[in-house]
Amino acid sequence: MKTIFKQLSQAWKGLTNAQILKWNALSQEGKSVLGSKGKISGANLFMRLNYWIVYRGGEIAADPPALVGVDAPSEAINTLTGEVQLSERCRSTCVREVFLRERQDW
Repeated sequence: MKTIFKQLSQAWKGLTNAQILKWNALSQEGKSVLGSKGKISGANLFMRLNYWIVYRGGEIAADPPALVGVDAPSEAINTLTGEVQLSERCRSTCVREVFLRERQDW
């Protein structure tokens, strides 16, 4: 893990000014694991997107991906089919939420 971040840090320092500006332009509002919100910097986005590429044996992407035609959905519906195994904690929470939702639909 440290090795990958070291590689990415060195790669970020080696980017051209134009590439850094592209990454910064793509930066967006994000949410941390702890729930705090903030703008993700171009450097942070570079690290996040390239970490898994490098971890899986790929090459570092110096240019940000082109997100042409990619829109965030305003709504999504998840449909589960087949048998699903849930932990006891999740099962009680999920059942309670479905029950409450069905009662609201009456």
